[in-house]
Amino acid sequence: MKIYTNLLIYSYFTKLILITLICSQTLLKANSPQGTYNLIPRLVNDIDCFGATGVIGVIVQVTSGTVAGIQYSWSGGTQQISGPDLRVVTAGTYTVTVTSTNSNSKTLTISITEPAKLTNSAQITDVDCFSLNNGKIIITSSGGTGGYKYAWNTGANTKDLLNIKAGIYRVSVTDSKNCFSLLVSSVKEPSQLLNSGLVTDANCFGNSTGKIVNTTTGGNGGYKYSWSNGSTSKDLMNEKAGTYNLTVSDSKNCETSPKVQSFTIKQPDQLSVTSVLSPVKCFGGSDGKIECTAKGGNGNYTFKWNNGANTNTISQLKAGLYKLILTDSKNCKNNPEVQEFEIVQPGKISNSGFTTKEVDCFGFKTGEIIQRIEGGTKPYSYLWNDNKTTENRTNIGIGQYSCQLTDANKCTENFTYTILGPPELHQSASKINPETINGKGSIEIVVSGGTFPYNFDWTGPNGFKSGTKDITGLSKGDYVLIVTDANNCVIQKTYTVPFLNAVQTIDDKNIEVLVHNNKLIIKNLATDVSGTINIYDSNGSLVNTFNTISTTDKSEFQLNNMISGLYLIKISCMDKFLIRKVFVK
Repeated sequence: MKIYTNLLIYSYFTKLILITLICSQTLLKANSPQGTYNLIPRLVNDIDCFGATGVIGVIVQVTSGTVAGIQYSWSGGTQQISGPDLRVVTAGTYTVTVTSTNSNSKTLTISITEPAKLTNSAQITDVDCFSLNNGKIIITSSGGTGGYKYAWNTGANTKDLLNIKAGIYRVSVTDSKNCFSLLVSSVKEPSQLLNSGLVTDANCFGNSTGKIVNTTTGGNGGYKYSWSNGSTSKDLMNEKAGTYNLTVSDSKNCETSPKVQSFTIKQPDQLSVTSVLSPVKCFGGSDGKIECTAKGGNGNYTFKWNNGANTNTISQLKAGLYKLILTDSKNCKNNPEVQEFEIVQPGKISNSGFTTKEVDCFGFKTGEIIQRIEGGTKPYSYLWNDNKTTENRTNIGIGQYSCQLTDANKCTENFTYTILGPPELHQSASKINPETINGKGSIEIVVSGGTFPYNFDWTGPNGFKSGTKDITGLSKGDYVLIVTDANNCVIQKTYTVPFLNAVQTIDDKNIEVLVHNNKLIIKNLATDVSGTINIYDSNGSLVNTFNTISTTDKSEFQLNNMISGLYLIKISCMDKFLIRKVFVK
C-alpha cells in the first residue's frame, strides 16, 4: 500500500481541510488545475498594553479549483510564529502577499490596534501645618483596559491616599491586562510657624512700663494671638514686671512649638547696698573696716548702724557681726530691711599639712619640703635658715631646715623640718666560678644600701643579657652589672669570668661511692678535696647538692626524701670531677 498526501486543497466555507488519500494497489495521478482563493485576516493575539506586541495571521480561503505551493511574504513584523502565515507585530498596518504555483498572487492589508497609554494624574492637597498628617492625593487614571489596581510605596492599595504627611509618594497602577504605570507625587507642607518676642523691661521697680513686641514667620499667615492676661493683640504694652504666656496660631489654626511661649518682663533691682570689708589683719586684732555703697532706689541714702554710727564707712572694728538699715529719699528700704556684715580675721598661721621627701640616693640632693600654709593672709613670704626665699624646697640634701613665714599683713610664724636619706648603694661579688671545658661559669652578687627592692641589668659577651641577681651558664669574659634600687639610684660594676682549660677527672682508681642506710658514702679520695656534690635523677634533674666534701678518707652525707631508683653522683673539685651511678633502694 502506498500513501499520497497534499494532493488537493478544496474550499469548504472558511476552513482549510487537508485531505489525505490512501490508495490501495492503484497509483492516483494528481491534477492541479488553476484555482481561485480569498485572503482572510486573522488576529491571533491582541496587543494588551500600549507599546507591546501582538500576533496576526492570514487564512487562505479557496473559492474554486485547487491552490498549490502557497508562499507568504510579509511587509513587517518581528518573527514568525508556528508557520509563515503568522507574525509578531506592534500596533500598525501590515501587508502580506500570498503566491502559489498554480494561481495568481494576492495582497492583504491587516491592521492591529493597541489600547491607549495608561496614564495617571494626581490632585494633591498639601499638609495644612508643619509636621501634620492631613495631606491627601486623589488619583485619576485613564487609558489601558480599565480595572485599575493601585500599589503605594506606603503599603496602601487604595486609589487615593488620605491623612498623610509631607513627603514623596509613589504609586504603581496596573489595568485589567496587568499593564503598568508609575506616578510620583510630592505632598508639601508650610514652613514651621515661629514666633520670637523682644522684651523691654520696666523702667522702675514695680512700674508698668514693660512691653513685648513679637515677630512671627512661617505657617499660613493670618496670625492670631492669645495672651495669658486676656489680651489678643500682637504686642503687649505698659505692663508690670512678670511672666506672660502667649499662644500664636495662623489662618489654618497651626500653632507654634512649643504651643505656649513665655516672656518675662524684668524690673530694676530694689534698693541695695554693696560693701567692701577690710578684715582684721592679724588674728585677734581690731583694725577692721566696712565701706558701703548704696545703689538702686532714688538716691540721697541714709545709713544707720547697730553700733550707733551713721556714715557709710565704719572703722576700728574687731571681728564680729555689724548691722545696717539703708533708706533712700523716698524712704524706700533695702530688702531685707536689715543688712548684716561680718568682719572676719585670718586664722592662726599653721602648716599641719606639710609633706617632706627624703633624699633618693646617698649624696644626692633630691629631698623636698612642700609646705601647706593655712591661716594668715596671702601672699606669704619665706626666709629659710640657708637664706632661701621660696615657699617649698627642692633639690636639697640630708639635714635640718627652718623657715620663717611672713604673711601679707606682716604676721609671722616659724617651722622646722628634718630631711633624711638612704645609706650608700654597694654591690660586690660573693663568688665567681670560672668557665671550664666541663661547664659554664657563674657569678653570685651581694647588694647593700640604697632602697629595696633592687633591679639587676647584666650585659656580657656575645649579646648576653639577664635581669637576675646571680647569673649562671657564663662563658669567659667581662660582665657588667647595673644595679638600680627603688629610687632609681644606680651603681655599675664589671666582673670577669676566667676560663680554665686544664680540667681533669679526679683520680678514681680506689674511690668508692655507695648508698647505705639512706646515706651517701664516699671512700678513698686520694687527697684532701673541697668542692660540691650534685645528685641527679634518671631524668637529669638536680635533686640534691652538698657544697663541701670532708677531707677524711670517708665522707658521709644524709639523703632525705629520695625515692627508690637510679641516680647520678657528680663530685666536682675545682677543675676536676668524678661521676658515679648509684641505686637508692
